[in-house]
Amino acid sequence: MARELGDHCYNIPSESIYGEITANSIMKLCSGIVFAREITILDIGSGSGYTLCNLAKAFPKNKCNLIGIEVSTIRAELSRTIIPKIIPPNVNRWDIIEKDILKLKNLSKIDLCFSFDKTFTKDLMKHIIDLQMDSCFYVISCHSYEEKNWIEMKRVPCRLRGSGQIITFFVYIKKI
Repeated sequence: MARELGDHCYNIPSESIYGEITANSIMKLCSGIVFAREITILDIGSGSGYTLCNLAKAFPKNKCNLIGIEVSTIRAELSRTIIPKIIPPNVNRWDIIEKDILKLKNLSKIDLCFSFDKTFTKDLMKHIIDLQMDSCFYVISCHSYEEKNWIEMKRVPCRLRGSGQIITFFVYIKKI
């Protein structure tokens, strides 16, 4: 699909989307995470929307609601073009919110939060806790955190699409 949408994905001046995590890596990250109900997945810095859709594919037995937060207008429009072409059948609804997440005052109930690269800082982790204290159970990030509300569940080396690069991602579960 990336080749079919090539120009849409990679030829945006000053807005390049590169090295998204592969579908196989997402499956490894999500193995062991089980939900017995409909879930809502948040992707912070959702880029093209591939990761958001692949996260839904990792939970084929669950109905999924997808929320992408993207600060870039160009990337938000790109994901709105791509997602309808690749959306899995278990998705109830999806939305791309064009905004800086640190400026959001509230979010709908989130079960799993995903973020890659620089977008997931300690301030953002605290902001997610403040916004979602009672509902977000899992966080997946490529950053390691020592945070009193979260326990590291596992570390998974992941491949990036279009690259031989491997990055370790961390899966956190909320302390109950």
